[in-house]
Amino acid sequence: MRSTTVIVVDVDAPEVLQDLSGEKRRRTSLGWQQLVRHSAEHPDAYFMRALSLDLGVVEHDLVADGDHVLHRCVIDRGNIEEVLGVLECALADPETLCERLAAASPSESPAHVIAALRAGEASPGAGPAEEAAAFATNLVESVRMAKRYWTAVCWEHRDPRPV
Repeated sequence: MRSTTVIVVDVDAPEVLQDLSGEKRRRTSLGWQQLVRHSAEHPDAYFMRALSLDLGVVEHDLVADGDHVLHRCVIDRGNIEEVLGVLECALADPETLCERLAAASPSESPAHVIAALRAGEASPGAGPAEEAAAFATNLVESVRMAKRYWTAVCWEHRDPRPV
């Protein structure tokens, strides 16, 4: 199963996350949300590429975890306020946002993409645009919480280990 987990975590620096297991990050977090993915595309990369955004993400090396590989990303507390402004601007016009996401994946319906944006959850069998919309909703909620508590936001993509 592929998934992306968004976590609000109290760390001082992105490199601290490397030493925390996924279970410890979730246990000590202020909140987390796991999104099941059907697409092989990582929703953060799809979202940023479709909107030409740079969220100042720090990426970590891939980490083996059983039959899966984890790809971790973080927005540290020093960048949270700026990133929140960028995300709120991107989400200010949901219809235009969803049209841009769907345009990069023509087989997806803009109506399904906007439903995922509103629900914060993609439908079973969703494509990358719908998954990116659900991710964006969860990310902005997490960044708002991180700003309120002066913490960081990380997410980890869990993908099957290549054979």
